[in-house]
Amino acid sequence: GDRIGLEEAAFIAARDGFYQATVSETGWPYVQFRGGPAGFLKVLDDQTIAYADFR
Repeated sequence: GDRIGLEEAAFIAARDGFYQATVSETGWPYVQFRGGPAGFLKVLDDQTIAYADFR
């Protein structure tokens, strides 16, 4: 599968927001915007992204 490389990690680290989407067991989508200061998204390793939830 695809991995997060150095270029992708730098791009992700510079973001100040992203959309997160899930689908319920009945098939309905749920989309949320998450935002924060640039750098609130962290690449932990080549498969994992973490973020602080500023609500």
